[in-house]
Amino acid sequence: MKYLTIFFIFFLLTNTGLSQSIEMQVISSTGTNTSQLDYTIGEVAIAGSNSLTQGFHQGKLIITAIEDIIKDIEIIAYPNPTMSGVTIKTDDISSIDIRLFDLQGKQLSTKSIKHFPYYMDLALYDSGIYFIQLYDKEQILKTFKIEKIK
Repeated sequence: MKYLTIFFIFFLLTNTGLSQSIEMQVISSTGTNTSQLDYTIGEVAIAGSNSLTQGFHQGKLIITAIEDIIKDIEIIAYPNPTMSGVTIKTDDISSIDIRLFDLQGKQLSTKSIKHFPYYMDLALYDSGIYFIQLYDKEQILKTFKIEKIK
């Protein structure tokens, strides 16, 4: 009986060390700005409305609003989408700084403008989404999301 008890305790201790544990591990994440797919270990895949994820690791949806900071100033940018450039027009401001950013937030150009309407040439840039921010003394007046097409 003594040997049986020792054998049983030894058996439990050795098998406990070899047991598996389920831990949250993200192997990879992929997707575009409209969809995301995450790969994890140890959970069943769950399909929902326009998403495929696995149990404990849920993807995140981040919505960024583009809104006017100063509501009383009228500034327009056209055409959008554009093939070559954008005209920026306002009657309320005498001079502003214009900054062009790509989708990753990299600043591509800066220009001080004193006469309107102003034509911003985008012909040298690739097709894609760009942001034009208008500043007055380092205060953002307006942000435009511009799509440049071929």
